This record gives sequence, structure tokens and C-alpha cells, in this order.
Amino acid sequence: MLSPIIATIDLGSNSFHLLIIKLDSKGRRKILFRRKQKVQMRAGLNTEGSLSLACQTNALTCLREFAEDIKRCNVHHVSAVGTYTFRKLSQDDGFIEEAQKHLGHPIQIISGDEEARLIYLGAISQKQISSRHLIIDIGGGSTELIIGENNQMLASTSLEMGSVSFEQRYFPDEQLTEQHFDDAIDGAKVHIAPIKNQFKNLDWEICLGGSGTIKAISSVLREAGWDNGLITLAGLRFLYNQLLDSITVSNISIAGLRADRINVLAGGLSILMALFIELDINELRLSRGAIREGILQELIAKLTK
Repeated sequence: MLSPIIATIDLGSNSFHLLIIKLDSKGRRKILFRRKQKVQMRAGLNTEGSLSLACQTNALTCLREFAEDIKRCNVHHVSAVGTYTFRKLSQDDGFIEEAQKHLGHPIQIISGDEEARLIYLGAISQKQISSRHLIIDIGGGSTELIIGENNQMLASTSLEMGSVSFEQRYFPDEQLTEQHFDDAIDGAKVHIAPIKNQFKNLDWEICLGGSGTIKAISSVLREAGWDNGLITLAGLRFLYNQLLDSITVSNISIAGLRADRINVLAGGLSILMALFIELDINELRLSRGAIREGILQELIAKLTK
């Protein structure tokens, strides 16, 4: 097949993403279609590993729409990956089987380590990074940290903290108070503590991130005139103060912030502030690649062997 059409699906804890591309005989990619749907599976997950009925309905509706997009675009190869919330689902719940039926393709549920590897693969696929680097990806249910050099991973971890889970846990009443933020930041520091020394001692030089939380924060800072969206601790504190001034989540109105990021911003910001403080990060720049690009790289590699 000289010009295969490929679909990659990232089933994240906050949003589902579909990317369909056409690959020509020279390996060049043309984007045919992309779709993103906010599902917030992590918000519908209970302690027994079951999803709320509303969350199941939203997720299955989205997967059915993805299946229609895939059929309409005459896709030849599909790679669908489930991350944190899929890892936490009870095998007795039956949702995974239903999800695969609605999508019409198998869903590969990956470990936190594999998620970190794909995030790293996606990051380096978009940009050659010469210096030792730290990659940060804050998802809805987990946060992945990777240190690499010369396209090789030196250390990686997947921490059980995400923008959706932290929003639920530390801002359940939607009140944006100093106490809520202090508790959330301290909670993130507890998760970071086991890997703090290892990651600091590896002496990385550049910090990059490409998750939804990081893109949203960079967009807000760019809109406010902060050095083209470069993220610093001073910039995070600026945003922190804006959220305090908002008083409640429903009252958040910040230039550059998309509507679908409003109800997870406080949780994601708390995690990123804790990472800056604990790992002594001076600045963070946007990475153009993330897990979706990593999934795509893997699939293309398999098809071109």
C-alpha cells in the first residue's frame, strides 16, 4: 500500500483525541482530519473502578463518532491507546468491551511507563533536542516526567496526580481559596517526593511540556504578555493570583483560556507549581509533540519495516 491512511486515537482521562493522516511513498504526512472531545473519564471514575452512567454515555458516543470519522476517511490502520483511567477500570465493569465495540477497533491499555515512553517519543519526533532535557506531561489522571539526552530516555516516572483528579479532590466546592491551593500544592509535593532527588541529580538543562494543562497556561501567559508564552514560576504565580481573584471556578474569565480548560485549570496549575518548586525549574517551553505524536511514530514504524 503506497499511501496508507492512518488513524491514531489517544483516550485520555480528560479528553479523547482522533488524528487521521495520509502517509505518502516518501514518508510525508498530510493531516486529513482531527477531532478532540472533552469526556473527563477520570471525573466519572469511582473507587471500585466503575464509571458513572453519564461518563460512559459521553465516552461511548464519542467513540461511535470516531468510528464514523474513521470509516468516512477510508482509514487502513488504526492505533487506539487508553491511558490512566483505562488502567484503573475494573475488568468486571464491562465498559472496555463496550468501548471497543463502539469504536470498532481494539483499545490498547498501556502502563504508566509505556505512556511516558510514548510521550517522550512524541516530543523528540517534533524537535531535535541537543541538551539533556526534562519532559513534563500533566494529564487528567496522571503526570509523566521523563529525562532524556541524545534521543535516549535516562529516567521516567508516572505519578498518580492529574488535573481532573486534583480538581475533584482539592476544589470540590469550586472555591478558589489560598487554603485549597496550599493543600493541592502540598499534595502534589507528596507525589513528587520519591523521585525528587533522582530527577534533580540528573542535571537536565532544558524543560519542555506539551500537555493540555501546559498549553493552556502558556496560552494565558502569552495573552498577558509573558515572553511568548514561556512558563516561569513568576508567571504561574501571576495566574494563581488571577484564579484567587476569580473566587470560584464558574467565575473564571481569563484571556487566552479556552472554555474546556476552565474546570481543570486550578488542579493542573497546582501540580505544575509544585513541580517548579520541587525540581527547581526555572522555565518551561512548549513541546510541539506529545503522546499522540508518539503513538503515530510507533504505528508508522511498524508499517514501514
